[in-house]
Amino acid sequence: PSWVVVALGLVAGVTTPVLTGGFTGLIAPLVPAPFLRRAYGAEATSYNLAGVVGPAAAGALSAAASPEVAVGATAAVSFLALLAVLRVPMPTAAADPDRGSLVASVLTGLRLLVRVPELRAVTIATTLSFTGMGALPVVFPLLAEQVGQPAAAGGALFSAFALGALVGSAALAARQTRTEPLRLAFWGITGLALAFAAVAAAPTFLVALVLVALAGAMEGPTLASTLAVRAAHSPAALQTQVVTTAASLKFGGFAVGSVLAGLVVGAYGVRAGLLALAGMQVLGLVLGLLARSPRRRAR
Repeated sequence: PSWVVVALGLVAGVTTPVLTGGFTGLIAPLVPAPFLRRAYGAEATSYNLAGVVGPAAAGALSAAASPEVAVGATAAVSFLALLAVLRVPMPTAAADPDRGSLVASVLTGLRLLVRVPELRAVTIATTLSFTGMGALPVVFPLLAEQVGQPAAAGGALFSAFALGALVGSAALAARQTRTEPLRLAFWGITGLALAFAAVAAAPTFLVALVLVALAGAMEGPTLASTLAVRAAHSPAALQTQVVTTAASLKFGGFAVGSVLAGLVVGAYGVRAGLLALAGMQVLGLVLGLLARSPRRRAR
């Protein structure tokens, strides 16, 4: 029945922040400090590589065989990933009397995200940025149609964005930069705003494709820098809580952004939706910069 498929999809979606946060939380305990930024760049690269290869492989399997085969292959790859993770040397968790429940863990992560200026800034900026990204599934197929292509060509726009993110994060991983990670994340969000504003004015599909790839190249380093900020400003024992809570906020923002984008596009058109996407990047950047300032303590 269709409701079973929807229920299973919801369960799978619930695990996404836990998986991303859990895996990212393993990096700091396992990688020597001098190599952390490069490791986070590699983490972002692998994430973006999966974003390119995964949908393409699933689409090819679905077309060549059936959607059921594609889903089965996804399950098989997930099982292989589980076997690989079981071989990773897990750090020993220190005893923590406050670490009693899922709710307590989430609240601990939220307190840190609010209290630490750098974490507060990067969380606000990237959550709002990702809220804007929620427009992508709505606008890409419609943009393809507006520039003379079938709606299915929206998949090529997704691939261009993911490929750009892969190149951007790989370049950051290969090159040691002295730029502060938070500043680099802010620059990345600035680039996203400019790129998507330009996409809104793209006259042809080829121009849109190039500009979307450029936007992806901004997103890759932004993700890697965000991970580096969280690692640098979170206590080692609480990094997993911080990363998982922040990931939950981002994915929640993405879902809200998709709904809002549908309303904007329905009322004003696809190019207005792209401008709203760019506007969310600007809003995230401004509020992130404001949130970076330490709060004055009450006397």
